[in-house]
Amino acid sequence: MLKKVENFYSNPSNILEICTERELKFLKKVLNNEDNLFDEKYYWERRNLSDKLLIGLYESKLHVFEEVKESVEKALKMVKPKIVKENDRINEVILGYLRVNGIS
Repeated sequence: MLKKVENFYSNPSNILEICTERELKFLKKVLNNEDNLFDEKYYWERRNLSDKLLIGLYESKLHVFEEVKESVEKALKMVKPKIVKENDRINEVILGYLRVNGIS
């Protein structure tokens, strides 16, 4: 299974497709080894990126997994903020609709 995840993430476009703007900004912070990564305001990003197997905890520090680090770096260079924001907005509308209709 992990090999399939690694293969999926080997394409930077796949990383951009599944990450929100907030997650992409947090990934950049993780790569830059910023100090405040464990601040409570980043709980959502930490949890989601960990669930997506993009980051992990090692020696009390957050790291992008070595197997996907290069792809994450490429993805962050490819980011078009306007497109990511628009995709996030569309996804929020769809999720809201699904919740209202009891599907999600």
